[in-house]
Formats: sequence, structure tokens, C-alpha cells
Amino acid sequence: MIAEKFTPEVLISAPRRGPAIPNHNGTLALYTESTHIDGRDRKEFHLLDIATGVSRRILHDDLAYEPTWLGDGTNTVVYLRRGGMGVTFILTIDVDKSSLEPSIAGHIRVPVRCLKTKALGTGILAFTVVGYADTDGRLLNIDRMKFHGGRVYTSYPLRPGDLQREPHEYTIWYSTLSKQDDTWRIDGDLHNALVSTDIHLPQETGCYGDLKNQYDLCKDGIVITAYRDLARSDTTSIYFVRVHSFETGTQEAPKEIKVQNGEYPSLCILPHFSPDGSMISFVRRERWNRERSQIYVYHTLESQSAISVFTMVTGRLWHLDPTSFCFSPDGHSLYVTAEDCGQVGLYHLNLLPNAYPRPLLRNGAVSAFYPLGQGDSDRVVVTSSSFTETCLYQIVSLDSTVEPAVLSSASVYGAKLGLSPNQVSEMYFEGSGNYVVHAWVVRPRHFQEGKKFPLAILVHDGAPISSWLNTWNMKWNAAVWAEQGYVVVLPNITGSTGYGQDVATAIHDDWSGRPYNDLVNCIYSLRNMPGVDVDNAVIAGAGYGGYLMNWIQGHPLSRRFKAMVCHAGIFNTQSIALQSNALKFNGDAGGLPISEASAGTIENCNPARPDLVQNWKTPMLVIHNERDFATPVSESLGTYNNLQSLGVPSKFLTFTDEGHDIVKEGNLLVWHREVFAWINRFISITTEETVDHTTSA
Repeated sequence: MIAEKFTPEVLISAPRRGPAIPNHNGTLALYTESTHIDGRDRKEFHLLDIATGVSRRILHDDLAYEPTWLGDGTNTVVYLRRGGMGVTFILTIDVDKSSLEPSIAGHIRVPVRCLKTKALGTGILAFTVVGYADTDGRLLNIDRMKFHGGRVYTSYPLRPGDLQREPHEYTIWYSTLSKQDDTWRIDGDLHNALVSTDIHLPQETGCYGDLKNQYDLCKDGIVITAYRDLARSDTTSIYFVRVHSFETGTQEAPKEIKVQNGEYPSLCILPHFSPDGSMISFVRRERWNRERSQIYVYHTLESQSAISVFTMVTGRLWHLDPTSFCFSPDGHSLYVTAEDCGQVGLYHLNLLPNAYPRPLLRNGAVSAFYPLGQGDSDRVVVTSSSFTETCLYQIVSLDSTVEPAVLSSASVYGAKLGLSPNQVSEMYFEGSGNYVVHAWVVRPRHFQEGKKFPLAILVHDGAPISSWLNTWNMKWNAAVWAEQGYVVVLPNITGSTGYGQDVATAIHDDWSGRPYNDLVNCIYSLRNMPGVDVDNAVIAGAGYGGYLMNWIQGHPLSRRFKAMVCHAGIFNTQSIALQSNALKFNGDAGGLPISEASAGTIENCNPARPDLVQNWKTPMLVIHNERDFATPVSESLGTYNNLQSLGVPSKFLTFTDEGHDIVKEGNLLVWHREVFAWINRFISITTEETVDHTTSA
């Protein structure tokens, strides 16, 4: 079915695919597909034939999740399924059989996730999951517990996000699976890998994915991202737990992997074992500075400390910063992803002196990649997306003369959604200093030369740990904005990643200076772009972008826009510095949130300064969710009340069941309808549906 127009309704209802995971011999790929229909998520597992590109469904079960290959050298899929009262089932499907009836391997009496398996070579498989533990280190089923509302804290600093954390801790549980009467079964009790230790798993890892990316499994043990100091959960280390028996739970205490020249506080993440388990590799980056990351490697039997791949192995520094990686099947090289000018590319690095990462794919945003087969070190199955493509599966070869082979395009390169790659282009303009700013431009499908279209500028969240990437996005989807009739510009202003350390870190202590001036220069440069009506413009942003909306309101740039949208933006830097450190005014210094050194910066960057708030004039939709513990909702109440007190047209939208981002499909639909109804009202664009689906108070 092909959509006549790409609307928010089409965006929400379009099928969403997970990464393609190849089997042991590279003949099949497993992936998930979920579709939001009539207020419910329909979840399916599919198999893709690598040779023909033909897919078939093997399971429809809305309670099933996290499928992967069992790893025993057969085409058996293992997955988790939610049961009643918090129970989790482990099931398998042999896809070579004519009957695809799932078999129950057993159940775990608590909610778990992040399933991984590893063949132990004796017909037995080790498996690991992540779940809660009680204070005695035993399995904890929080679905069966009744909590009182009182909590006591003595740690410092205490942030809104700390109040959101569960009072109990995650841990990694392990046991074994073996075949009994031709059916895989859980052998015995689960064992706590972190029992009687003082290390803690991170409850969230932000842009680095979920906890499944923060541990790995081999036949000799488990490697984990964790931290010891509860007050400094943003400083993590890598720990190796040597397991002598996955069946009986015989193990050694977690060993912290020290880093050579590790004098500065850092975040160590994404641990991986080499295929034979002899090496552990991970990414290490400075706190608050994602643009200073390196891959480290540690020999489990030989090393005293981990060494940098780029300085101690290849001897050549890389100008990009790795965002993910994995070993090749032979263990002699790495596949690495990195942001580069708005793309997330895939690179190959030999672990040899003088080697340098070689680009394999750099078009769109790579989100997952796996060697095609267990013995294939020359080809990779890659999952990626773009502004107009929801999900693309390709086989990428190390041979530069071989073009990537497309296995499947979920949207047929956007055509199913009424989109085209030709709608997307790039531009560069002068920043506020001696540098150039890159921006993406997405035009409406019906764009015509000689006709002028209104302008929408979107400012991204997360500075300095994110940027606008050529990727599919469920909330800030540039194509759905463009199909409202706008030329959409997404500038990667100062503080954006993928443009070098200088651009990313220049935002520190200058949150409102260079970024604001970059936006001034952006709209100035757009005056000469054909088809863009800069006098008929709107601007929107979330998180850090929302903070900039509030800052812009008090300055002349706001007069260039007919309407604004501020989602979860900081209003008062004085109060936020004491609550969340969302702008990281104190960097790595520790100590008081407001110090003599930081007080001037905090006030200079404050949108709530009396000399600025009286200047607010541009109509603004203010959005903030009640469960946002990154930026408290009180910030946007201040924004909204200031607008109302000045008589500026304004509206407040909130979702009682959402956090910093909108993740529920029904809420996403309301969000888009409200945002487009607001900006179109001032730009004089009419939409087919502007019904108010929210509840007024």
C-alpha cells in the first residue's frame, strides 16, 4: 500500500523493523517488525532469505520480545515472552521444521530482558539476562511487590533523575540451557554475577543504547559496564567476571580493567569479547565530551591494563570518534561506526601497526551491523535508515570494488510513504567565527522552483552529545514536517557531534553565544536559497533546543519567526543548576552546582533574566511532560506563565504518562497534531485535520 501523503497518521502506523541478525552460515536473517494499529502494537518475527531477499513471518505474538539465534550452530531462534505476574518465559523455534510451533525452555519468575547466549562446546549453552535483585542478591519480582511512597536519600548531588530510579538494582543473571528430549530446557537456578559486590549496573546509557549493549558473554565469563560511586554514575569502568561454571554459579569476583594513562574521569562503555574470548575491547570517552572517544583493548590472560587501539596498536589517531564497534569473526579487525557530518558511517580497521579505519558505507545512519556468518570476515549485514527510508538491509563487502547489495528496503526507498531521496539536500553557511556550519534541508514532495515555501528551522536536543543525523526519527521527523508544506532546515550548530572536538566543546560555558549566533547566520544565509520564504518562518526545538527557544525569545532573532515550539526547554538556569545540571555548567569539576567560578556563566546564559523576559513577543507552543526527570516540568511552567503574563499567544501541552521524550504512539499522534495546528495557524497553512484531541483543564 502506497500513501498518498506522508502525514503524522502514516508516520505512526508505518511498520517499524528491528536490525537484521544473520544466522551462523549467512543464509538467513532474523528481524522484528511492529505496527501500531487501532491503539495497539502488533509484534512479529520475520526471516529474510539472504539469497532471494524474500521474507516470511515466523511468529505473531504481541508479548514476545528480543529474538536472537540460539547460537548452537542450528537455525533455532530463542526469545523472551512476558507472562502474568511478572513471570518471563524463554522459548525456542526451530525454523527448519515445517511446524513453527514454539517450545518453552522454561520460565523465570521475575521480569527480565537483554537475553544473550553462548555455546560452551559440550552441547550446553550459557545464557544471561538482566533483572532486579533484592538486598540479599536474590531474584526480585517488582510486579508482585507493594511499595510505600516514602524514599530517603543521603547521596549528593540529588537530581530529578535520581527520583525516577527504582529503589532496587539491576544485575546480570546467568545459567545454562541443555537439550532434553529434543527440547531446550533451563538447567537450574539463575546465579547473580554481581552478588556480594559494591558495583552497580547503569540503569540507562543514553545515546549508547540499552543495557544489552553494556555487557557481553563468552565461554569464560561476562564483561560488564558498571560503576562503584553512586554519586558519580556518569563515571563507569569495565569489569570482567570470570565464570568457572555457568551451571553451578562458580565464579571469581569482578575484576576492574584498568586503563593505561587513565588519569581523567571517563565513561567506559560498549564492552565486547573477541570471538575466542581472549580479548576484551570497549569505548572510553571523557565525561561530557563524546568527541574525545577511543577504543581500548585488553588481553584477558596477559594484560596489566587496557591500551588504546589508535595510539598503541595501529599508532595512528583517528579524526572521528567511534560510537559502536564489533570484532570480525577472525578477531583480527574491527567494524566501527562513527558520526561524520550528519551521517553515521561504517568503517573497517585492521588491528595492525599503521592501519587506519577504511570507510565501507557512508550514506544514511548505520544502526546495526553483524558479520554475515560466523566464518565470514569479509562481509557484513548492515541495518541503516535515512530521512526518507525507515529501514534498509544491505550486505557490505570489504572489497571496495563490490557495491553494497540491498536485501530489503522497508519503505521501498520512501516510495511507500510518498517520499523520495530527492527531497533531501545539504547546505553550508558561515558560523559566528572562523568555521562553517553544516545543515540538512528537506523539501516538500511537491516543491516547485519559482514558488516560495514557508521555512521551518529545527534545533536538536542533547548538545553537546548529539546532532541532526540522516536517519529516520519518530518524533522530529523532518519529512513529515516538510509534507506540511515547509522547507525544513536542520542546522548542526555549535555543540553538535560529528564535526570535530572544537565544534562540540565550544558550547561549554557558552550555551547561548555561538549556537545563537549560528542560528542568526543560518536564517541570513537562507535569504538566497531558491524557494524559501524567510519572512514566513517558524522555529522549534526540544531539550537543549527548547532552551534555545527560550533564549531566542528574549533576543532580536525571535522577531524573524511567526511562531515557535518549545519542548522541555530550560527557562531558569539558576534553578536548573541546583536541580539537574542539564547544561553541565560545572563540567567535571564536582563540588557545588553554583560556584563563584560558574555563577557568571549561569546568569549570562539565563533566559529568565529580567532584562530578557520582558522582550518575549513571538507566539509559542510550550510542551513538557509530567514524568520528565531530565528537565523538571516546572521549567516550562515558568516559560508558559511568562508568555501569558505578557499577553503573548501561547499554549501549554503536557502528557501525564511521558518522560523527556514522547514514546507512546497515541501520544506522538497528539503531539504532531498539536504542533502542526499551532505553527500552521500563524503561517496560514491549512491541514486536513486540526481536531483538538487533548483534554483542556
